[in-house]
Amino acid sequence: AIDRALGDLREAIKSDDVDRMSKAKDELLKSAQKLGEAMYKDAGAKAEPQAAGGPAHNGHGNGDKKDENVVDAEVVDENKKDK
Repeated sequence: AIDRALGDLREAIKSDDVDRMSKAKDELLKSAQKLGEAMYKDAGAKAEPQAAGGPAHNGHGNGDKKDENVVDAEVVDENKKDK
């Protein structure tokens, strides 16, 4: 639909008919709006599983997977240990 509307606008521009250009521009904008709505709806549908309780990944760490290289340690102040 966008390709057709864009072609119509190009033809209208060649014709130098201002009313035709305006109508073609409006049709192109409507087609672009419909495309944007479809893209937004598709992106929302893909995001729903995560929002509905799926695992959240913010780019830091690796979710529930345990890191094998983590060392549990305790800091001891040697000066206070002797007293």
